Amino acid sequence: MINLIYSEILKLKRLHLTILLVITAMLNTIFLSDGMGIFYGQSIKLEKYLYQVEFISFALIFSLLFINICSYIFSREFTDGTVNTLYTYPFSKYKVFVGKIITMSLIISIVYIVQFIIMFILIALFSNDTITKEILRYHINVNLFSLIFQIVLIPISAFLGLVSKNLVIPFIYSIIVSVLNIYLQVKLPENLIYYIPTLFPTLNVLKTEALHNNVLSNIISGIFPIYTLIIAIFTFILSMTMCLIYLHNSDTY
Repeated sequence: MINLIYSEILKLKRLHLTILLVITAMLNTIFLSDGMGIFYGQSIKLEKYLYQVEFISFALIFSLLFINICSYIFSREFTDGTVNTLYTYPFSKYKVFVGKIITMSLIISIVYIVQFIIMFILIALFSNDTITKEILRYHINVNLFSLIFQIVLIPISAFLGLVSKNLVIPFIYSIIVSVLNIYLQVKLPENLIYYIPTLFPTLNVLKTEALHNNVLSNIISGIFPIYTLIIAIFTFILSMTMCLIYLHNSDTY
């Protein structure tokens, strides 16, 4: 499995995708909201800056980025015309599928980690505010919470990539999700956002009550309803099942 994951990473490396991801994470922290102020000698307002970068990244930028990268990973063999080479792999198509899921999970994790580190480096350099242990712990929880739910959504993008065998439908889907994420956060009553899986990565950003809690505590304490977790698990299982059924019935993948 490690060799399979390494093989997938090498394929992405040839496209310089790693560099693109790092640059995207860096640009998010600089050009979103208060980050622009550093070019004019202005001090970054810590909490406002963190909130804006995390919310826009989780709801908009990352949706566009991760959906399209994930769909590309799963449709690449079709778009490149190399699907027949899958028969030469010393792995079953199910292992290839799981390897791609793990690869995408690693990519998402790396982007989150890079963005988190850069955010706090910029704050340390350009903010007059103090980074306390509470603030650091809170935003670690915010990013961990969002990361988990981004991984939950991977099989949906994987299924679109497998079925469409190209990037057109996934790209349209990513645009729709990103626009709706922003629109629904503004227009929907607060209690309804806990039912929509694509909004789950942003929930912890919107809950200042979560300052002292970790992800599990947020759910247990009722800050995040238990049905949110149930919906997330159901979404992951359902989308994974759809992918596996498609693989089982497919002759070429």
